[in-house]
Amino acid sequence: MNDLQIEYFLSVAKNLSFTKAARELFVSQPAISRQILAMEEELGYTLFERTNKSVKLTETGEMFFHFFTDYRNELNNIKVHAQLISESRQRILRLGVVDYWDISPFFVPALEAFEKLHGQVRVQLYSYDVNEMENALNKDAVDMVMTIDPVSGEGKGMTSTELWKIPRVLLYSKELPIAVHKEQLNPIDFENETFLVVSEGERSFYSQDLVKGFCKPYGFVPKILAVNSTDSMISGISCRMGVAIVDMWSRELCHPEFGHIVLDSSHIVRLIWKTKWTDPVIQDFALCLEEAVERMSQRIKA
Repeated sequence: MNDLQIEYFLSVAKNLSFTKAARELFVSQPAISRQILAMEEELGYTLFERTNKSVKLTETGEMFFHFFTDYRNELNNIKVHAQLISESRQRILRLGVVDYWDISPFFVPALEAFEKLHGQVRVQLYSYDVNEMENALNKDAVDMVMTIDPVSGEGKGMTSTELWKIPRVLLYSKELPIAVHKEQLNPIDFENETFLVVSEGERSFYSQDLVKGFCKPYGFVPKILAVNSTDSMISGISCRMGVAIVDMWSRELCHPEFGHIVLDSSHIVRLIWKTKWTDPVIQDFALCLEEAVERMSQRIKA
């Protein structure tokens, strides 16, 4: 028995017609009949009940139809996995991250653990604004993203997993008059400051509404100025043109020029990737990141 016979058998069983199977496979009907007869002789069972008007599977034929269907599907899955393993020997895994994050405390140990599993796979980081993440993933510019975008991608051919919750912070310049003249600062102290928000296009009002929601528990509605990029936002803070709400992973928190106040809210960080098939490289990398973040979380709690 060979793959050609199995292909012919499955086509006839699906179409319940030797003629339709011949048209589907672009071969002659006698050629299919000869291969099916040879297959029946080798198996020792009749697979089809043939009459002048119809063809149908015998009870034994039904059993072999399910068996060979599962066999073909499993063979295809194994071929895909074999290709992924082969490609992983010279593969680059591209991870998109938010452009102002410092992820080194957990990324370095995650990368070390991943290299023990897939030593031949190189990992490259690509930074994007939050609003650009979904587009980068859809265009295959990256293989997976780590983002705070509230759209998880579920139901759109994506797999999403929650990585962590990071507190939001109010970031300001220490040279602001309020920061110079007051030691203990609260969010309400910045009610007269302009809040810089990265927001463009169709997400503009959504981003601005989020910032208003963050300030609401502190009893004020912020004045908002939309800027086109994270760099513009940070430059504006540095130039004392306003303040901003970022998160605890922001690199700027370590800068001596800036101060920050931790807010009573948090972002959900997600890992998102396309669900084309089960990719062991991406799954292992996601697991290494999850475990490294969990260990970091336990250290912080301790």
